[in-house]
This record gives sequence, structure tokens and C-alpha cells, in this order.
Amino acid sequence: MSSFEYYNIEKNTSILSKEKSSKFIAYSFLVRSEDDVKTHIEKLWNEHPKATHICYAYRLGTEGTKYRANDDGEPSGSAGKPILSQIDSANVTDCLIAVVRYYGGTKLGVPGLISAYKSASKDCLDASGKVKKEITFLAELRVDILHSNDCMRFLKQNHICILDFNSTEAEAVWKLEIPLQQKEVTLQKFKSVYQWPLNLKIL
Repeated sequence: MSSFEYYNIEKNTSILSKEKSSKFIAYSFLVRSEDDVKTHIEKLWNEHPKATHICYAYRLGTEGTKYRANDDGEPSGSAGKPILSQIDSANVTDCLIAVVRYYGGTKLGVPGLISAYKSASKDCLDASGKVKKEITFLAELRVDILHSNDCMRFLKQNHICILDFNSTEAEAVWKLEIPLQQKEVTLQKFKSVYQWPLNLKIL
């Protein structure tokens, strides 16, 4: 994977597995923030009020620098870390894996728990698939209203993603999303093509 791309899961999914009468239900979610994580975990507890544990792990950001592994009362390192290891093995980010456990009456021991949570997470990630994404940056472009049509034509011809557009009697303002890999080329095009003043700000 290059420094200009990363991977997300392709779809949210869930997988049921059993180990010595205990039931494990693994869920995958595409998440963008810790608030998203909190929302999904709370929803799972509402859906599974009688569950023994809901263990989870996540990794966030295009560089995957923000992460957490939670054992939710299982022996330390027996649930959250095995789940996180599968997220990392799949090389995905902005991903939450939560595993709901219903205790079946037979203790699995730490090795058994590690194996069960690891296996459930892997199966869930395999079923979720993954998709490659480009790393992008946001920019704000402001031009005199007299040049707005020329600028819009330029944006469309160069396939630059327009997230938002507003205009007044004086100026036109675009919010743009540009692939990081094309940053220098795109900025150079703006400078070379237009002789009239424009204001391009990286957000």
C-alpha cells in the first residue's frame, strides 16, 4: 500500500460462531470517530442485553494512529488484542470489530478465548471484504464572481470533486476534495492556467 491510499471494509456485516457452548457474534462497522464507536457499542448492548461480554477493537484514521482494544471483563489480553490483531492483519482502518459473547457454561481458558475471538473476528472481516481508498485533502477556492464560469469549467475538466458551492454578488466559493497524490499537479494547474486573482486555501 502506498502513502497515498488506505483500505476500508467494504460493508458492515455479522458472523455467528460457537465454541464449547459459548456463542460469539462478531460485527464489523465502518467508523470515522470514537463517537461512532460508542454509538455502535451502545446499540449492541441494547440489542443483546443478556450478553455476557461485548469485546471490541478499532483503528481510525488514514494512517491508523488512533486505536483501542477492550476486553470488557474477559481476562486481560484475551479478547480486545486478538480482535485488533485481525484488523491489522486485514490492513484496514476506520474499522470497528465488536464480538458479542453469550457464555455457554464451559470455561474456555485464556488460550481458548484468544482463539475464539481471533477466529470470530477473522471470519467477520473476511465476510466484510475491503476496498481501496485514496487519501485526499480539502481545499477552499474563492474567485471573483466574473470568473466563476471559467473556474467551474476548469474544475469539471480536471475531474476535481466539488463538495460544496456558494456564491454572492461578489465572489464564488467552492469546497473541494483533491487526491493527495495529485496535490502538487493540481495546485500548479491553478497557478499556470489563471492570470486573474484567486484564493486557494488548504483546509
